[in-house]
Amino acid sequence: MNDKIIQRNIIPDIFKFIERKEILIIKGPRQSGKTTLLEMLTKKLIEERGVNPDNIIYLTFDNTPILESFEKDPIPLIRSFTLNLSGQIYILLDEIQRSKSAGLNLKLIYDTFKNIKFIATGSSSLEIESNIESYLVGRVFSYILLNFEFQEFLRTKPANFYNHYIEASNNIKSFITGDKFKEKFEFLFTDKFLDFLNEFITFGGYPEVVKTEQVEIKMEILRNIYETYLTKDIIETLQMGNVSSYRKLVLILANQIGNLTNYHSLLQDTGCYFALLKKYIDILENTYIIKSIKPFYINEANAIRKNPKIYFLDSGLRNSMLGNFTNIGIRPDNGQLIENYILTQLLKSYFKYGAYLNPEGNNVRFWRTTSGTEVDFVLNLESESIISKKQAQNIIPIEAKFSKITKPSISRSFRSYLNTYNPERALILTKDYFELTKINNTKLLFCPIWAI
Repeated sequence: MNDKIIQRNIIPDIFKFIERKEILIIKGPRQSGKTTLLEMLTKKLIEERGVNPDNIIYLTFDNTPILESFEKDPIPLIRSFTLNLSGQIYILLDEIQRSKSAGLNLKLIYDTFKNIKFIATGSSSLEIESNIESYLVGRVFSYILLNFEFQEFLRTKPANFYNHYIEASNNIKSFITGDKFKEKFEFLFTDKFLDFLNEFITFGGYPEVVKTEQVEIKMEILRNIYETYLTKDIIETLQMGNVSSYRKLVLILANQIGNLTNYHSLLQDTGCYFALLKKYIDILENTYIIKSIKPFYINEANAIRKNPKIYFLDSGLRNSMLGNFTNIGIRPDNGQLIENYILTQLLKSYFKYGAYLNPEGNNVRFWRTTSGTEVDFVLNLESESIISKKQAQNIIPIEAKFSKITKPSISRSFRSYLNTYNPERALILTKDYFELTKINNTKLLFCPIWAI
């Protein structure tokens, strides 16, 4: 299975713009599959567009001579590869964040070579935004490639499981988006999907981890991903000298996924001052390790003053940091891991191109009152902020019940939200229970968590 290339859901969206002039930049964490994505695009260009393979040129900035030539003067470098070629040319630039003058030089070659389409990948959002994208306003389309979502993970399993997941998941999406929904739907292979879910949550979705069958090798790959992240992105790229307090912060956050962020406690435990602590959290978010979400309020000013919750974008990496790969059914933090999974699935399934990574985004939040009443997530599929209770009727509250249930039941907190905002639709994710019911004016769907 190691040699198998697993198709990524982002490919069709990128390919729509393959013939446009704009530079395509694909950002994402290390080892999320960006280089393999370039291979997929190359294959698609040759097979579907009939592009001459000689007209597709791959350059990696991990190659020191290539990087140095690009830094010194990119025009002779690009000309050396393209001088005798005719027609449309595609140049793929891997690990673009390694070039300190990438933005300025990309602008120069974009304006100089009219028949070349540039596609670049990079690992650090901080570096790309400050050193690259700021130079390329109006010249660039950006995408974010994270690790596998559950659907992509299932492409490594027998086709019948993948096909049934697509059917089940599309049905749930229809309910969430308000489209035609099948109230009578038979969920098959439930125990098998729970096994798959356990594997995915335990080891995460990094492509090399997913494609490896041996548990010991999965664990070693995850350990190396984190150590490479520290040395390459943090020490080298972002030039952080002493990472001991940073590493301590990561471990604390890994232990506290889904909890309200207590800055006072974090300051004491890490020995950081507040500005440095916030800087570290921003680095974690912009290097695709964590995602913070804010509380939901009708008055947005209230949300700004409240502390966020923090989750990890890959639960396998988080489990590796803690050295715990126990089956989720018997570990004390299984509720946190289930909640973490739901968040990442919502982000990857409903919001494209990295809008979901915007810390100011209003799309997925949690609800919590001063009395401690809480709902896991509220999902806003619209782009604008919610400023009235009438608008809030379109927001979908979501809660997880991973224990065995045999009939509809909701928590006091969830009922409080329904009474407060009267949403049109609400969702409770279960181990294997499926039923559509109604509470007051709210359609309430219970459905298996793996189908989200």
